[in-house]
Amino acid sequence: MNSLDRIPCVLFEDEHLLAVNKPAGWNTHAPAPYAGEGVYDWLRHRLPRLASLAIIHRLDNETSGVLLFAKTPLANRSLTQQFTSRQVSKRYLLLTDKPGPDKPLVVRSTLVRAGNRYVCRLPHGNAPVAETQFRRLGTVDNYTLMEAVPLTGQTHQVRAQAAESGFAVLGDALYGARPTIRVCLHATSLCLRHPATNKPIRFEVEPDWEYDPRTRLRAAFIDPVATDAFRLVHGAADGKPGWFVERLGDFLFSQAPAPLDAAQIEELSKMRRRLALRGAYHRLLEKQPGSGDGGTLLASLVDGSGAQTEVRVLENGASYALRFDKGAVGLFLDQRDNRRRLLANHVAAGFRVFACPLARAEVLNLFAYTCGFSVCAALAGARTTSVDLSARYLDWGRHNFTLNRIDADSHEFLFG
Repeated sequence: MNSLDRIPCVLFEDEHLLAVNKPAGWNTHAPAPYAGEGVYDWLRHRLPRLASLAIIHRLDNETSGVLLFAKTPLANRSLTQQFTSRQVSKRYLLLTDKPGPDKPLVVRSTLVRAGNRYVCRLPHGNAPVAETQFRRLGTVDNYTLMEAVPLTGQTHQVRAQAAESGFAVLGDALYGARPTIRVCLHATSLCLRHPATNKPIRFEVEPDWEYDPRTRLRAAFIDPVATDAFRLVHGAADGKPGWFVERLGDFLFSQAPAPLDAAQIEELSKMRRRLALRGAYHRLLEKQPGSGDGGTLLASLVDGSGAQTEVRVLENGASYALRFDKGAVGLFLDQRDNRRRLLANHVAAGFRVFACPLARAEVLNLFAYTCGFSVCAALAGARTTSVDLSARYLDWGRHNFTLNRIDADSHEFLFG
């Protein structure tokens, strides 16, 4: 299996089924045409073999756990029938700061939308009825651990009925619970019959309530074996406005508008030790006249041991050389998925990068910088021409070709 085939969040895959462990904070699918990709969209656009995925059921953005997709028409028909006829067994776990019921509880209600939430009403007329079995299992860190078995599958069913019953899910502020770093609701298991063999099959994953969901979200789609260059702290999105921290191979690279204070240095040091990395650097984000490469201040070592002339990193199995001593690092991490598209020859479902055979493909890379896109195109089999105003960056790009065992002389590098 090559680096592009490995998807960390995948629990199971065969010809017909794909099961993933969805982290909290990721939609099942894009909620609007121009919204960010959900799990479904991201998988379909990642590899050609996943282009025909079909959604069978959904988990809320805030809910983690087992999410199943169909890969073939047979699986689509079979699973749809199984879900519709209630032959699929779903089991959720949740935490609450309320005592919960002393005895098993069955809740039957009609769910009515009220803005962003749903409210429970007594069953009436032909309105669909949502039914969930609740059972108290014990405690976790002074919180009550509950099991929820939904017999139907309506939006926010477990969340709305738990709140209505007096034990709202911990962290679910939408339903009146005390806010925490995540909504503590996890789809822990799914049992059904395999669409091809008709044999029972079970997918299960235990919850990790203590894990930072932002870290879990990154771990769902970044394979640490194939990629060791990615952002760990993204400013306000991670609750740290103005501060950005990236893992770059064996080092951490921190950036902020001001020098780090003692608490930030300690946090960076803990992060480095937890990841077993060699050192941590920090660079000011503001540019200062006469301070080096284009006015950007150079990075300084703040923890651990320093790097040599260059740092080697992996991204989707490709190697790149980075440098902390010239004011420039050498790779724009936000383009990771676009470089992967060249490697996989797959922009999106039904949309290849190269329509012609790869042996005849040619790529012109303008403003090539250190030639990261050229490296991926060459690894895919295309011939590349890289153009940049900096001879130094083009030489850096040639070096990246060499790191990936690509004959740089078979490609063109134009300074101008």
